Amino acid sequence: MNSYFAQDDWRVSPTFTLNLGFRYDYATWPYEAAGRQTNFDPVTGQKFTRVSTTHGQSLVEPDKNNWAPRVGFAWQIAPKTVLRSGYGRFYSLFERAGSEDQLEENLPWLVNNSVSAANNNTTASNIRLRTGINLSLDPSAVNLANIKLRAVDPHAQMPEIDQWNLGIQRELPANMMATIDYVGTKGTHLSYLMNLNQVFINADGTASNVFPYTALGPIEFRSNGANSSYNGLETTIEKRYSNGLAFRTSYTFAHAIDEAQEHLFSGGSNSFLQNSRDIRSQRGRSDSDYRHRVVASYDYELPFGQGKQFLTDGPLAYIIGGWRTGGILTLRTGRPFTIFASANNNALGGPRVGGMVNSFANCLSDPQVDVNRIYSGGAYFSPAAFAAPVSGHLGNCGRNTVEGPGLTDFDLALARTFPLMGEGRNLEFRWEVFNALNTPQFGLPGNNVSSSGNFGKITSLAGDPRVMQFALKFYY
Repeated sequence: MNSYFAQDDWRVSPTFTLNLGFRYDYATWPYEAAGRQTNFDPVTGQKFTRVSTTHGQSLVEPDKNNWAPRVGFAWQIAPKTVLRSGYGRFYSLFERAGSEDQLEENLPWLVNNSVSAANNNTTASNIRLRTGINLSLDPSAVNLANIKLRAVDPHAQMPEIDQWNLGIQRELPANMMATIDYVGTKGTHLSYLMNLNQVFINADGTASNVFPYTALGPIEFRSNGANSSYNGLETTIEKRYSNGLAFRTSYTFAHAIDEAQEHLFSGGSNSFLQNSRDIRSQRGRSDSDYRHRVVASYDYELPFGQGKQFLTDGPLAYIIGGWRTGGILTLRTGRPFTIFASANNNALGGPRVGGMVNSFANCLSDPQVDVNRIYSGGAYFSPAAFAAPVSGHLGNCGRNTVEGPGLTDFDLALARTFPLMGEGRNLEFRWEVFNALNTPQFGLPGNNVSSSGNFGKITSLAGDPRVMQFALKFYY
């Protein structure tokens, strides 16, 4: 991995500063030192190893087009007002998205087989440390249609992120400041997982019985054809610490859209597609699309004790003086999730689905109508708004069409520092309460229409109930 960059700040005038930068990144894909890896080329339909390919020792050609410009400016348009803007491009040089670090788990490098001993007094299949492990299985004799192959696009590109912003900041009286920012992000060549050997889907949305690669089983394939976008308006009012008080309040109104979820994120949609050859049909709200979010925090030194406004002396001043408190309030709307119909997965994927197809449900009515209402049986939404598709047909609901429960959380802290004998020696006591109001933080409801027992019902929490902790810190 190599990275090169140059950056310069140019003060064009006393009120205008220009920031310019440029970066280039080069990184090969990870590879196994001894070359024990196998990849798959969807064009030729053949597996290949290091000795039989021109794609390099990683079995994936390195992306050499990772040019990343940066530009920004700060303009003081008035004595207490600054306008700022910036743009930058970034690359994800390595991400854990599935198969890219699992190519060594393909044949012939990895063989999964179960053996058992005749009785408890002998070893299974005569396996002994001095002679090595007897595979009892010939990798060349394995029926490839019965196993899963892991693969990465040999011509994969690095995921590319473009970010830009425009904001204005104004200094207010009483040591306060207000900021309004627009923030945008665009993702290109984002990675996603698919079953490359899913049966073809007919034009009428029904599954055929034709496999692209008849001699192979399911193929967990990592591709780079997904896109994303984010647009957000962020407003902030902040008071710097003075007279014993500091606070910050922010509100964000945002919308995020993408075509593939974060693979290791336990969100509302699954990694694998309903139709592996139609990534655009996955386009919908991002798993992390929180439309509204408010965060307010404060730090307040109580006005009691020596040098303060009230109770400046006496025993009571010592007892209640020197205390400070702080808190964080978070309010946000829920995150979206997808309604699935798992009973249709095998029909859409064919007998070689390998658990890598996720069928949408059918939407019979607007899924957002009366959401949050508790229906009979304790459902979060009306189960009657959804149905399983006819077996072998694509579901029409789409991805992330229902919004889950929102969040209300308030964390509180109370602390005091006691000076001890000796310079610089202090003892700090802290009492912290998380979810101080003990507000229930509900998880997502059951989202599988094929599972009638929990469909639509909330059976888990997204956060803990009230938790308290105490701490003593000695500074010296």
